[in-house]
Amino acid sequence: MELRRIAIVIYAVLALPVIFQIGYDLSYGGDPYRQGDWLINWHETVVRRGVVGSLLIWFSDLTGFRLLTVAAAVPLALYIALLATVCSLLPRAREEAPLYLLLISAGFCLVGWGGDPSGALRKEVIALLALALIVRAAGHGGAGWIPVGLACALMVLGAGGHLIVVLTGPVVIAAGIVAMRQGRIGPGPSAVLIAATALAMAAGAILVLGYGRLSSPWPVCRPLLDRGIPEQLCTGSVAALAMDRAGIGAMVAARLTGDAMREFAVVLLLVLAPVGYFIALCRQKRRAIAALAFCAVWFLPLYLLAEDWGRWLIVQISCFGLLAVLMVRAGLLDFERRPDPRVVAVVALGGLLAPPFHVIGINLGGGFADMAQIIVSGNWGAPP
Repeated sequence: MELRRIAIVIYAVLALPVIFQIGYDLSYGGDPYRQGDWLINWHETVVRRGVVGSLLIWFSDLTGFRLLTVAAAVPLALYIALLATVCSLLPRAREEAPLYLLLISAGFCLVGWGGDPSGALRKEVIALLALALIVRAAGHGGAGWIPVGLACALMVLGAGGHLIVVLTGPVVIAAGIVAMRQGRIGPGPSAVLIAATALAMAAGAILVLGYGRLSSPWPVCRPLLDRGIPEQLCTGSVAALAMDRAGIGAMVAARLTGDAMREFAVVLLLVLAPVGYFIALCRQKRRAIAALAFCAVWFLPLYLLAEDWGRWLIVQISCFGLLAVLMVRAGLLDFERRPDPRVVAVVALGGLLAPPFHVIGINLGGGFADMAQIIVSGNWGAPP
């Protein structure tokens, strides 16, 4: 079976744990982090991350759909759109086969999220979809306004929803510049993309710096309770809005144990090994290393701000994977040889059986092991 079909099968199979996780969350009234973060809102006060939640509340009020269902359906729709977009980007030419070392590795979002669905469908899906749309537009040389317009909308709305979208902005801008210079996207759409993303990053940074903390989460929680959201959804991401810097520092410091660092070192080795092999196959090794460093550096502050190190790592590798596709299509990267099929098989198995946990560690058995545990334990309808 050709690599493209194998990748699509892997993505489709790993979508099952993600969808199962959403159903499980809804069965017990929603998760304080997976749905709770999407419901942070501005209804009573301005606060970081609040734009998306306010839009979801507005949509729920307008249509009559249950707010919790909307908070689960919107990220799922974005995930499906990202899945479809990435599948359209998968290489067909044998000369581009090394890209699969990135696109089916445990560090790529569609693999990593299925490997640990408890960390999936967070707001980074907004930024990664925007980046994937730019790469797709560039692959259809000359096409531009519709995918670029969608990417701009995602970045503008997403930057007010989470810092991680703001930090993805430089990668999106770089993709727009590369695509424009190589004649893959017109100067008009590229200029709009760069300007919109830059403004969104500035606005998002102002929200983080100026409205980053509340004295109490109640102004964010009350509009949710008024709409039938269970109080448990105010105990995770919503409650964290009232956490001071000392509390955040203590939370992260608690993870900095010897065992945790050893586990994360193993995760880094497993995730970066396919990346290293990919770079070894490139003719322009320095350019590939520079692109990897560029995609990684923006997210480093997150490691000091929150404990979801596995999530940050997946975003870094996913940005590099998508940017690498663009660079290959734009003629900025090519390869000395094709990858060893046995190595590709090991990379694929690693993504299925030993993906990174969204905090620190390896989720042995992947998302299917998590599914089996819930089913066997009979915990459907009960929080974990």
